[in-house]
Amino acid sequence: MRKGILCFVFLLTISVSYSNAQSIVFTKPELWENLPEDFDLALEEVKIEKSFFVDSGLNPFFLEADFNGDGYLDLALRVIDKETDKIGILIIHGKTLDTHLLGAGSNFGSGGDDYKWMKVWKLYRGKWAYKTTFTENGDIDSSEEIKLSNIAISVAQSEGASNLIVWNAGKYEWIHTGS
Repeated sequence: MRKGILCFVFLLTISVSYSNAQSIVFTKPELWENLPEDFDLALEEVKIEKSFFVDSGLNPFFLEADFNGDGYLDLALRVIDKETDKIGILIIHGKTLDTHLLGAGSNFGSGGDDYKWMKVWKLYRGKWAYKTTFTENGDIDSSEEIKLSNIAISVAQSEGASNLIVWNAGKYEWIHTGS
């Protein structure tokens, strides 16, 4: 019986491990099985600096698009840092397998280092967006129309103002688009 329980626990925690002992852990087998085909194998090659659980608290639990404009599909996963329980987004570029951590202990834009507030995320395919500008004391000044070169990730609280995460000039940028 004990052997059966251990086997069951092992199957529930499918872990992609690396030589530096860091991992992305899928606590539900169906999460791993629902990844796009190219990424389920590619994750074994990804090098990361921390260990994460894949967070299945949002639907969908991953986003797939060409975020950096190189012609290859990239993957975004909502993750939970195993040490701090802080939530963030891990973006993996499909061509190079480079990783970019937003939140989950790393400050990024106005989202901070913990994205527990993020209840909505989706792809933004628009070519234009309105970027909110602020005065020196933090009050909203106005908005300016900006051209987007790549597909962005739209993030928001439930029924709250949205923000965009977009690849620009070799890095991810936070664009505040709401009030």
